[in-house]
Amino acid sequence: SFYWAGILRALVFTLAGRAVIDVELVNDSEKKLAAGKEALLSGDLDEALALFKKAQDMDGENPAVNLNLGIALKLKGDHPAARVALEKARDLDPKAPTAHEAERLLKTLGTAITVTVTPG
Repeated sequence: SFYWAGILRALVFTLAGRAVIDVELVNDSEKKLAAGKEALLSGDLDEALALFKKAQDMDGENPAVNLNLGIALKLKGDHPAARVALEKARDLDPKAPTAHEAERLLKTLGTAITVTVTPG
């Protein structure tokens, strides 16, 4: 029984430690997201993009992170990457306000137009 108690304690510590790490990563991603929004509002698009990408690396399943990344990418003119981020924001929580905003922005991206030039 002493053996199992030691294993149980180690398991509880490991699970609790992992939860703390997850919480810290989420908090850090929220900080990056907030800093990215401030950079975007101040007109520093490159800094905003860098911060949103860091936030996405930390918490890629956060719809708000993907929405803001999509907005910044759209402003930068990278419509294909913006589409990917906005679609992810929409799909992560389809009933949330972020999903509705992502869908609205996706409609403004339009469709890609391919031009083929033939010699002659």
